[in-house]
Amino acid sequence: MVYVEGVRLRNRARQMREYQNSNLLPRKKAFGVLTQVAEGLDAAHRKGIVHQVVKQDNVMITAEGEPRSWTSDLRNSPASPN
Repeated sequence: MVYVEGVRLRNRARQMREYQNSNLLPRKKAFGVLTQVAEGLDAAHRKGIVHQVVKQDNVMITAEGEPRSWTSDLRNSPASPN
Protein backbone atom coordinates (compact mmCIF):
# COMPACT_ATOMS: atom_id res chain seq x y z
CA MET A 1 0.00 0.00 0.00
CA VAL A 2 1.23 3.49 -0.85
CA TYR A 3 0.75 6.44 1.48
CA VAL A 4 -0.53 9.52 -0.35
CA GLU A 5 -0.34 12.84 1.43
CA GLY A 6 -2.90 15.27 0.18
CA VAL A 7 -6.41 16.65 0.42
CA ARG A 8 -9.65 15.10 -0.80
CA LEU A 9 -10.93 16.71 -3.98
CA ARG A 10 -14.12 17.85 -2.22
CA ASN A 11 -12.08 19.74 0.41
CA ARG A 12 -9.69 21.22 -2.17
CA ALA A 13 -12.64 22.48 -4.22
CA ARG A 14 -14.16 24.05 -1.10
CA GLN A 15 -10.85 25.73 -0.23
CA MET A 16 -10.49 27.13 -3.74
CA ARG A 17 -14.08 28.40 -3.83
CA GLU A 18 -13.62 30.20 -0.50
CA TYR A 19 -10.31 31.70 -1.63
CA GLN A 20 -11.76 32.97 -4.92
CA ASN A 21 -15.15 33.88 -3.44
CA SER A 22 -16.85 31.89 -6.16
CA ASN A 23 -19.08 28.82 -6.36
CA LEU A 24 -17.00 27.20 -9.11
CA LEU A 25 -13.50 25.84 -9.48
CA PRO A 26 -11.51 27.64 -12.16
CA ARG A 27 -12.28 25.85 -15.45
CA LYS A 28 -8.65 25.18 -16.28
CA LYS A 29 -8.04 23.54 -12.88
CA ALA A 30 -11.28 21.52 -12.98
CA PHE A 31 -10.61 20.33 -16.54
CA GLY A 32 -7.05 19.32 -15.62
CA VAL A 33 -8.18 17.20 -12.66
CA LEU A 34 -11.06 15.68 -14.64
CA THR A 35 -8.74 14.79 -17.52
CA GLN A 36 -6.21 13.09 -15.23
CA VAL A 37 -8.93 11.14 -13.41
CA ALA A 38 -10.41 10.01 -16.74
CA GLU A 39 -6.97 8.91 -17.99
CA GLY A 40 -6.40 6.92 -14.80
CA LEU A 41 -9.79 5.23 -15.09
CA ASP A 42 -9.12 4.42 -18.74
CA ALA A 43 -5.77 2.82 -17.85
CA ALA A 44 -7.42 0.76 -15.10
CA HIS A 45 -10.26 -0.34 -17.42
CA ARG A 46 -7.76 -1.49 -20.04
CA LYS A 47 -6.30 -3.79 -17.36
CA GLY A 48 -9.73 -5.12 -16.41
CA ILE A 49 -10.06 -3.07 -13.20
CA VAL A 50 -13.29 -1.22 -12.48
CA HIS A 51 -13.60 1.63 -9.98
CA GLN A 52 -17.09 1.20 -8.57
CA VAL A 53 -17.58 4.60 -6.93
CA VAL A 54 -16.06 7.70 -8.52
CA LYS A 55 -16.83 10.84 -6.53
CA GLN A 56 -15.06 13.83 -4.97
CA ASP A 57 -14.46 12.01 -1.70
CA ASN A 58 -12.59 9.18 -3.47
CA VAL A 59 -10.03 11.42 -5.17
CA MET A 60 -7.03 12.83 -3.28
CA ILE A 61 -5.08 15.81 -4.61
CA THR A 62 -1.38 15.53 -3.77
CA ALA A 63 0.82 18.46 -2.77
CA GLU A 64 1.95 18.52 -6.43
CA GLY A 65 -1.68 18.88 -7.59
CA GLU A 66 -1.96 15.33 -8.97
CA PRO A 67 -5.18 13.37 -8.40
CA ARG A 68 -4.93 9.89 -6.83
CA SER A 69 -7.60 7.28 -6.18
CA TRP A 70 -8.51 7.04 -2.50
CA THR A 71 -10.74 4.02 -2.13
CA SER A 72 -10.93 0.28 -1.87
CA ASP A 73 -13.81 0.15 -4.37
CA LEU A 74 -11.68 -1.44 -7.09
CA ARG A 75 -12.84 -4.71 -8.65
CA ASN A 76 -11.90 -6.93 -11.54
CA SER A 77 -14.31 -6.48 -14.42
CA PRO A 78 -16.62 -9.46 -14.99
CA ALA A 79 -15.33 -9.44 -18.58
CA SER A 80 -11.72 -9.51 -17.39
CA PRO A 81 -9.77 -12.74 -17.93
CA ASN A 82 -8.14 -12.29 -14.45
